[in-house]
Amino acid sequence: MGILLVFSMTDKSSFNSIELWMRQIRLYAGESIPVIILCNKVDVNSKEVSEVQSRGLGQRHGLNTIYTSALDNKNITECVLELYNRISDGRRGKSGEGGLLQLRGSAQTTYCGC
Repeated sequence: MGILLVFSMTDKSSFNSIELWMRQIRLYAGESIPVIILCNKVDVNSKEVSEVQSRGLGQRHGLNTIYTSALDNKNITECVLELYNRISDGRRGKSGEGGLLQLRGSAQTTYCGC
């Protein structure tokens, strides 16, 4: 089992909900479940959540965060594959300090972090 927590960069309330979701995950699923935070709608210019806020969220929880765009299909497949690999390898969702996650995708390596 693994969890992709998604919030919209254009919706501050979805960003604020991550804190509640993290408490519930830790309470009911424990610390060993792989969790990755997805910062979605990076393709939109008018954002309610800054990059500094989204990076801080991942760092507070020691989780990797990935910029995504469902509209542009940016990092969608890669983040699902990363979670699959963590589940298969038995790795936890924590990166130690949170932050940058290196994704190996199509033609080149993509670095993502919020």
